[in-house]
Amino acid sequence: ALTLLGCEGLRVKHGSIRLIKLSIPWTRLYSGKACVTVEHLHVEVEALGDGGGVPKARLLQEMQEAKGKAIDVRMNQLRDLVEQQASQEQATEGNKKRGMMVRLVRKLVNNITVHLVDVSLSFTNQRRGLACGLAFPRLSVLSTDQTFKEQSPSEVVDIADQSMYKLLHLHELGIRVSPAGSSDISNAECVLSPISASLQLAHVPSSQVLRVRLEVATEEFASLTLRRSQVKHVRSVQAELGEDALRLRQMVVPPEEERSIYTDV
Repeated sequence: ALTLLGCEGLRVKHGSIRLIKLSIPWTRLYSGKACVTVEHLHVEVEALGDGGGVPKARLLQEMQEAKGKAIDVRMNQLRDLVEQQASQEQATEGNKKRGMMVRLVRKLVNNITVHLVDVSLSFTNQRRGLACGLAFPRLSVLSTDQTFKEQSPSEVVDIADQSMYKLLHLHELGIRVSPAGSSDISNAECVLSPISASLQLAHVPSSQVLRVRLEVATEEFASLTLRRSQVKHVRSVQAELGEDALRLRQMVVPPEEERSIYTDV
């Protein structure tokens, strides 16, 4: 799954989701607000090959399967892009129908809200002794209009054109890093005290404008504290992980074959 997101060389070690809730106002499907809520999302990630005693053949198989899935996703994206470009050359009537569909999809997206509750993401490396993670109690993506005012669940976001406006609230984001040499996330120290922020996102296709505005809460002081040993250790682990990623890549595609592929292209 992480490879599909562009995070090659990583895999999910542990993960859990307590609740996924989808609320849809069926009586007002076009204008009502749909709400997606995800609670207790905890994910622990590790580097491939850090499982302890993983046979080389099994590791290679995992890498090949993940790479194959990533290639399939990219190919599907390219096919969709080619089909979209080809569809632009069709008749005007077809363009009108697609325009109506785009407006419908944009209308539904404008009225979707998302709430993530109790989120924790961490990375551990047993061999090199590193554990770090981030957590926040709540992240909300809200529907709004050009005023960026929060609206009640009963209010309808009514935007005349195909523009889209979203308001994002991140509450008490904190980051922890373990002492140098420790891979126990429970011993990780808080290096960024909880901080809250709001993000305003505006997409106006008619004027080709994409505007993003970030506001950081200033009611409380946020502090970033890192020991010198932690910084040095994180940098060394980062360099070693880069070497591991190159080694794993060469296991999947030998350098001579990779050169041949680029030459043929």
